Amino acid sequence: MTSTLRPFDYPEAGERTAHLQRMLHHLIRGEVITQFALIDDLVTHKLARRMLSKKKLDLSRSKRFKALKKTVAQSRLPILRKLQLLRQFTRIPPAVNWHIREITRIRNIFAHDFFLDLIPAKLRYKNKSVLSAAGVELLRVDFERTVHFFLGW
Repeated sequence: MTSTLRPFDYPEAGERTAHLQRMLHHLIRGEVITQFALIDDLVTHKLARRMLSKKKLDLSRSKRFKALKKTVAQSRLPILRKLQLLRQFTRIPPAVNWHIREITRIRNIFAHDFFLDLIPAKLRYKNKSVLSAAGVELLRVDFERTVHFFLGW
């Protein structure tokens, strides 16, 4: 049975804080997982592109490219393995490489640990908590730099 609140039956301050904190954790968890998924897709795309050709052709329309990209994407290779393969074809800046490793580490914590209050030391990015505004901003800036690297390639 669900309880309904009457107009003046507000939750206590502690309950409101707990709900707001839970909402914040869900938003940050969703943002990290979204960033990770986009970076994984960009790495897969560039890996397939480099495996076929170094020319600046419109490979995305070719059947070979689509088949290779689909194969790489469905191979269930971890992103770090794809990144390692991609580094054999081309140079990736150390900052981009480091960011991908860190976003993968943080994503794995979010994906596999439900209660985040038990592991606050692991949820740090550049010495800031990922669950803070400063930590989220650092993640966002590095995410944009990583995406610009892959899109401007």
